[in-house]
Amino acid sequence: MKTKKILSILLAFVLILSFTTSCAANNQENSSEDAINPDIEAYLSKIDPEYGYQIAEKLSGKEFMNNPELGGRTAGSDAEHKVADLLVEEMKAIGLTDVKKEAFPVDKWQFNSSELRILEPTGEEKVLKPYSYASGGTPEEGIEAELVYVGKGTKQDYEGIDVSGKIVLVDIDMGEEWWVNFPTMEAALHGAAAIINNCVGGYAQLNDDTMNAQDMVGPVTIPSLNISKNDANYLKGLLEKGPVKVNLKVDNVVEPGGTSYNIVGKIPGKNSDEMIIIGDHYDVHFWGFQDNNCAVGLTLAIAKAMIESNYQPERDIVFILHGAEEYGAINSYHDWSIGAWN
Repeated sequence: MKTKKILSILLAFVLILSFTTSCAANNQENSSEDAINPDIEAYLSKIDPEYGYQIAEKLSGKEFMNNPELGGRTAGSDAEHKVADLLVEEMKAIGLTDVKKEAFPVDKWQFNSSELRILEPTGEEKVLKPYSYASGGTPEEGIEAELVYVGKGTKQDYEGIDVSGKIVLVDIDMGEEWWVNFPTMEAALHGAAAIINNCVGGYAQLNDDTMNAQDMVGPVTIPSLNISKNDANYLKGLLEKGPVKVNLKVDNVVEPGGTSYNIVGKIPGKNSDEMIIIGDHYDVHFWGFQDNNCAVGLTLAIAKAMIESNYQPERDIVFILHGAEEYGAINSYHDWSIGAWN
């Protein structure tokens, strides 16, 4: 499989760089240009891409997500905490030392479920499952309201349209136009009860069935969700025939006072005054296989191969798997850097 081949290449490349940094001084006089460092040779013999792949697959399972239908494991959430505990045990199992689960404060985001159901016109059985941004939720019974299409959702698009208490549908391109927090705040300013965003371009728009997940980078206001182009076209088709009434349910929690964790393990070096850090984040949007479960598997596979090859580095090598990269702070442009910073 292509993914496994990439993991294998990365495992070899990253560690050759580490060995080169650690061992160059000791081997400079004794090595020939084409000789392979015995430490590198031993490490390469222990590379296990299958182990890294299995970690990535495991972390992509429903049991490690907040939303069983759409996935998601964001900052301070129950699913993120569950994976943190698993990673502590995995680091210990492969033989890393001084394994720690280090807490740091975040603004919690946990998206549990959503549902957009057509009430009028009657007879429409299609139920949409939008993906929520880090904004508001609805009461348990949901919001019953008229759906209104307002183009790009700019100030000018609302001229002559009363959206008070209604749910607005907008087209957005977060690459070329503006970020999702701006149309969300504009909709809230005009009294809308919620906003449904249709990403017509920009980041991660692979096809017309693609759903989008980005950080809000703004305050918590009305429910703000994403649907695919195809689902948006379905709703627009209904609107062309007449008024549309919907029920929107969003179980989404965004609040201060949360906690995330860095999971830290070490391979002690001959000199502990300096360290090499290898790491990645374990929180995800959707199922996160590529971003970032593969990198978590890669990080652990690097550590495992080094330990099994009995390598002792010149300086400490510290492996850090951190939460709160996909989100971490309400109304901050740099919310994604919270976990990496801590």
